[in-house]
Amino acid sequence: SKTTYKDGSNRTREFFGGDIDGVIQKLPYLKSLGVDGIYFNPLFVSPSNHKYDAADYENIDPHLGVIVEDADGLVDPSKDPSYKSKDFNRASEVNKNAKKFITRVTSQKNLDASNKKLKELIDKANALGIKVILDGVFNHCGSFNKWLDREHIYPENGAYETADSKYNKYFKFKEDKWPNNESYESWWDYKTLPKLNYEDSPELYNKIMDVSKKWVKEGIAGWRLDVASDLGHTAKFNHKFWADLRKSVKGTNPDAVVFAEVYGDASAWLKGEEWDTVMNYDSFFEPITFYLTGMEKHSYSYNGKLHNNALEFDKIMKETMAKMPWQSLEISMNQLSNHDHSRFITRTNNTVDEGKDDDTRKPELAMVGVNKGILKEATVFQMTWMGAPTLYYGDEAGLGGWTDPDNRRTYPWGKEDNELLEFNKKLIKIHKQYSSISDGSTITLIADNATKIYSYGRWNNNDFVITALNNDSADHDIAIKSYLLGLSAGDSLNVVFRSDKDSHSDKTEKITVSDKGTINVKVKAFGTVIIAGVSKREPEPAAKYTMSVVKCTPSDKSSNGAIDKITIEFSDIPEKSSVLKSVSVSGGAKLTYAVSGKTLVIYNKAKFKKGKYDVVIGAGLKTLFGSYELDSDYKYSFEVK
Repeated sequence: SKTTYKDGSNRTREFFGGDIDGVIQKLPYLKSLGVDGIYFNPLFVSPSNHKYDAADYENIDPHLGVIVEDADGLVDPSKDPSYKSKDFNRASEVNKNAKKFITRVTSQKNLDASNKKLKELIDKANALGIKVILDGVFNHCGSFNKWLDREHIYPENGAYETADSKYNKYFKFKEDKWPNNESYESWWDYKTLPKLNYEDSPELYNKIMDVSKKWVKEGIAGWRLDVASDLGHTAKFNHKFWADLRKSVKGTNPDAVVFAEVYGDASAWLKGEEWDTVMNYDSFFEPITFYLTGMEKHSYSYNGKLHNNALEFDKIMKETMAKMPWQSLEISMNQLSNHDHSRFITRTNNTVDEGKDDDTRKPELAMVGVNKGILKEATVFQMTWMGAPTLYYGDEAGLGGWTDPDNRRTYPWGKEDNELLEFNKKLIKIHKQYSSISDGSTITLIADNATKIYSYGRWNNNDFVITALNNDSADHDIAIKSYLLGLSAGDSLNVVFRSDKDSHSDKTEKITVSDKGTINVKVKAFGTVIIAGVSKREPEPAAKYTMSVVKCTPSDKSSNGAIDKITIEFSDIPEKSSVLKSVSVSGGAKLTYAVSGKTLVIYNKAKFKKGKYDVVIGAGLKTLFGSYELDSDYKYSFEVK
């Protein structure tokens, strides 16, 4: 847009005509690229182009779906004092007259047809082996939402309009100022994003749980949860909400994925009871960006201490990965670009976005001085590291852009960087070809600040993959310590991929391990090398992993001989909800349970007094991670004399 914020921006109101039918038409392209799933930004009814301001969670926006019924009646922006205002929090004075918009988003024929169009997309995508994931923005809705109705779109009174609206408790109001109460709580004080007040409205709580189930029943493969750590007003409530939503989703489809947007340590939500995984900012997006480009993810600043600091990069990766359960790491959403940050290729120009404060940035500068070789390094890392590599549409074709909204440019149909497009197709094929990339272990082989080389190995019992990234402007001959992967002198391997700034190749080259147990290979400036082979490791005998009871100990005798508690130690961490179902003590006592690591403590408020007791643990008890069961039913008997 040429309209800057200081003049009153149109950017959330600019549309380029993309819709669900267009995605259906391009499914063959996505299949040819090697895509297994599509994650959509919000698709629900909303007035904006970004749609993180939902007006109706139960229906797909007809502007993206199908418009059956339409009407005349466009509003004149010049008659709206808020249109050119620098105060973005002002409500419109003319939207209530927007008959065309109101007809389009409230007509049941339009809504039904649009929901049907999404189902068509899901079915056709699934037929090609492509899953569909939707964006769940449940922390806040939009000021156009029918529950609030700040813009007077819907016939039923919203909470903004009258104090006696049935939706009043869906939002928190600081003042008693109706009609048109502006004192509602909003996310980060953006009045267009009213925060949902679940604590005071069980009805709202249940509505969103129903929404989460509705779209899974329609065939989506899961949910991405927007600003998930912000939901609610306390940490305790936040965890309860996400635990219940997980039950709602998994109860509808056990294979549906639930993952969240969160910055920082997400381990509190990744214990098997809430989210499956996260958008991996901490141990992927940010570290690889700083290492290869030195740029902050919005292009707002440059960090010379992290740029090309391979040792620090390796340290950060290990420290942040250690905070995530392995299962979550293996499926984490690993992105280089997305709708919230500058495009990765733009970050390679090492240019700080000077227009970050007033949004006077110049879009044409986003592709000036970029380094395609660095983008390729990042993509090779993305495709050979643990996690689910996730392409932001257009990255595979060389699309650039500053941070939101410039990063949402249209896909460059007919103007793609074809070399980069083929590069991505071949890398995706490699990602799928070697199972060690998906579920193998990881080891650092080189982290050299002087040469700006970073190399690592991935391996399992089937195969191994060795990757080297050269972020220097000069070629380097390197010796990779392949003996760390169990390889020996004379072993024959294959170079399966190479890239540099201008080209790439998947031509196979034979390479042999040296007498020193190293692989000697040249990596071009801003280039990569991928080496692969069949694992020499003998597969371990197949065995079903189980949990066992290590010991059971009645303890803390009181003066009258009664016992206060029973302590049980397991070989693994028990999952709390299965404890309640699987552990019992005879005698009809009212018990409480406390799990800490591998230890379960059973308390009896009335104490275990004189008599015989049996502690029984059923085989249905499961581990917290992996849901492995107890090896067998367990019984421990003791007597209090």
